[in-house]
Amino acid sequence: MSDGYVVDVDAVHVTALRLDDAADAVTGVVDALGLGPGGDLGPGVTEAADELMRSWQDKMSSLRTALSDTAAELRSAGAAYLDAEELRHE
Repeated sequence: MSDGYVVDVDAVHVTALRLDDAADAVTGVVDALGLGPGGDLGPGVTEAADELMRSWQDKMSSLRTALSDTAAELRSAGAAYLDAEELRHE
């Protein structure tokens, strides 16, 4: 864009893909946590395990969203850089 810096748009794209892959992996964790502890663990323990797993599921869902959002933002930034480069060379 300017003489001061150059963006490696391919690297930005690869990073966005890696973030998408990480978000997909986190989706598997979220789904597994949603299954609960898998049976009766004893008085009070099942409820505590359910609560803990719901908490982890919420946190992992937030992580998945952050990964996906960051990937989308990287793609937008890469596209904006390419647009600016095209304008500069017109």
